[in-house]
Amino acid sequence: MRRLAKEVKVAPANFYNHYGSLHDLLLEIAVEYFQIFRKQIAHINRTCANRTDALKRIVFYCVDFGCTHPQLYRLMFGYIPDAYAYPRYRIIVGAAFEDLMELIYGKRVFTLTDDFGPNDMETLSRKVQAGYGMYAMLCGLSNLRPSCGWYAKQRLA
Repeated sequence: MRRLAKEVKVAPANFYNHYGSLHDLLLEIAVEYFQIFRKQIAHINRTCANRTDALKRIVFYCVDFGCTHPQLYRLMFGYIPDAYAYPRYRIIVGAAFEDLMELIYGKRVFTLTDDFGPNDMETLSRKVQAGYGMYAMLCGLSNLRPSCGWYAKQRLA
């Protein structure tokens, strides 16, 4: 923390006037990039001729982001302990997941503010099973560092 404060030319104590901890700062950075991710999802939704093209573009976008920004990717996708306890992070991640499900299904499937009961969760899980699979694939591909070389070749082709 001291090194960071020195780098940005503020007193270390001043940092705590804005952030409760270093984790809070890192989660705020993740929130900013999730907002960019949401804008990209919206752009893909608006500009693609069909869902197949949209799905291809979101896969390439996520893999490209994971390969070119591995540290940011790790911040965004849960490498900070207890990230979901941080309200802004939890809200923006939920909104990004809703947007991704809308891109995958072509319609708004659910919102995290819906009032789900215990019996509804099983139905919802079945309803978005393909979406969870797509999300898992995106995360898996984005985490494969060896795929970055393959991916770079595909982009140039």
